[in-house]
Amino acid sequence: MKVFYVLCPAKYETGGTELAHQLVDFMINSGYECYMVYFDNNDFVSSEVPIGFQKYNILVKETIEDNKNNCIIIPETFLFFSKRFKNAYLIFWWMSFDNYLKRAGVIDIFKYYFKGLFNTKSLFVKLYFFNINKSISLNRIKHIEKKRILHLYQSRYASDMLLKNNIYKQLPLSDYINTEFTNSLDLKNTKKENLVLYNPSKGYEITLKIKKLLPDIKFIELKGLSRNNLNKLFQKAKLYIDFGNHPGKDRLPREACINGCCIIVGKNGSASYFEDVPISDNYKFDNSDLTGIKNRILDIFENYEERSLDFTFYRSKINKEKEIFFNEISEFINYINSL
Repeated sequence: MKVFYVLCPAKYETGGTELAHQLVDFMINSGYECYMVYFDNNDFVSSEVPIGFQKYNILVKETIEDNKNNCIIIPETFLFFSKRFKNAYLIFWWMSFDNYLKRAGVIDIFKYYFKGLFNTKSLFVKLYFFNINKSISLNRIKHIEKKRILHLYQSRYASDMLLKNNIYKQLPLSDYINTEFTNSLDLKNTKKENLVLYNPSKGYEITLKIKKLLPDIKFIELKGLSRNNLNKLFQKAKLYIDFGNHPGKDRLPREACINGCCIIVGKNGSASYFEDVPISDNYKFDNSDLTGIKNRILDIFENYEERSLDFTFYRSKINKEKEIFFNEISEFINYINSL
């Protein structure tokens, strides 16, 4: 039986780190030997399970032996850790693709700059902080011995980007939103207000332009909020907008949708894929189509009850995510054990 180790940054409570804890929790509860290995900077460290994740069943280790019986699951932004292991089975977990480029090789950074994946400012920031010891190129990834590597993808977008780079050995491992957000909200009897919610760190330049076109509409940024207060806003508002880069299947659109918000997104990253954001193209816009976005917002406010029905399929998909996630874990473990 294989032993699994999941690498995770120490002391952070984010969507990505919670997802890692959800994986370890399920594997331990299913009878597999699985450990969380925390790291800080470039070193494995001794660390307590973060308070917000202590509800999960987690076992922690500080070291990993480099032998063929061990499987090391590494998030895409920290793939450089794979350089330490010559014998262990490597599982690269692509929770996103764009975020990988923070630690990619220099050639990859330039390649995706010229493909428009990030702007000039981002390019210089990435090059300024580039550290060869904390990077790994797509070319090097492709040349790791195929018998000891597997790629897991959280979104169809990430899978597609890997395929375009001739990385084919893939299986899905998605995620599910925190169950504190999924509730028995009665959408038909919930009074909604003409509020637009947005994440100020995602596509803010576009949001600012839209705000100027709709000076009488109240826009609320989702920043510095407790989960309870965030949930209350989702349940109150008619609309959530997101014109950011969508490096993977983002959580905020799903958390908003499951709480009765209509959703408008740009066509960047995973948002352009129906498999990742399964909503009508009527709610997906090029960032330059400000008039179309404005008119859709007004339409949603005027006809919320009818427009909300357009998101029934998306809500049903969100409600099935946990079951799908657990099935995907079982599938990739069965694959590993069959080797």
